[in-house]
Amino acid sequence: MKLAYFSIFLVVTFFISLNGHADIFKWVDEHGRTHFGDKPPEKNNAEQITVNVNTYTSVSYESMSSDTGGQLLVYTKDSCGYCQKAKAYLDKNGTPYVERNLDHSRLARKQFERLNATGVPVFLKGKERMNGYSQKRLESFLAMD
Repeated sequence: MKLAYFSIFLVVTFFISLNGHADIFKWVDEHGRTHFGDKPPEKNNAEQITVNVNTYTSVSYESMSSDTGGQLLVYTKDSCGYCQKAKAYLDKNGTPYVERNLDHSRLARKQFERLNATGVPVFLKGKERMNGYSQKRLESFLAMD
């Protein structure tokens, strides 16, 4: 009897997990406007797209061998919501920083690769590095000397 319940549980779990995958489609309407949705329109040819989220899910600190000389460097991407929040916080508080946007600078991408970072934002100050963003952690990071 327990085996039957367990088997039913596995089958139900399997079918529920199939619905957890979301497809995203992109199409252009008759007015030339680009649309995105989880279902393609009936009349238009839609392209299925893959969304890659390149951001840290938690904050971590690391020491580095190089030194920024006390200058705050921030590696960002245009599509990163946490990057936008971090920059807004820094701007609001008048904190000087140098932004290195990976979408706009080949040099920034090369420097970022040397850091072996896997997501943005990345903050560098002196010999310290912070991956990811939370306002509280950024305040602590900026207070470190």
